[in-house]
Amino acid sequence: MDTAGASHHPHNELPSDNVPPAGPPSDGRRPRKRGQGELEAQVLAVLRSANGPATAGWVQDHLDGGLAYTTVITILSRLYEKKCVTRARQGRSYTWTSASDEAGLAALRMRRVLEG
Repeated sequence: MDTAGASHHPHNELPSDNVPPAGPPSDGRRPRKRGQGELEAQVLAVLRSANGPATAGWVQDHLDGGLAYTTVITILSRLYEKKCVTRARQGRSYTWTSASDEAGLAALRMRRVLEG
């Protein structure tokens, strides 16, 4: 009886191309979690740097961190609900514009805290 191949299973092999396995880093550290509102602040900063209204795709391309398009849309939609950005229909999508400068956004946040 040939037992050499009996325990062979493709999932037991190491990758041949030296690609690290998916998941947390092997040293046990987890990727840093973003602070509350950090993504919104990053999206707003990128949006303010645009020369006029910007698409979600443009915002995604100019963000550090490689966020998914759907994540960018979600953040922009939440900012729209908070009245931090405005949007205008363009074809089947929207263009987005920051509703205020940084000081104005801080005032909006403070007003929401005081109203809550």
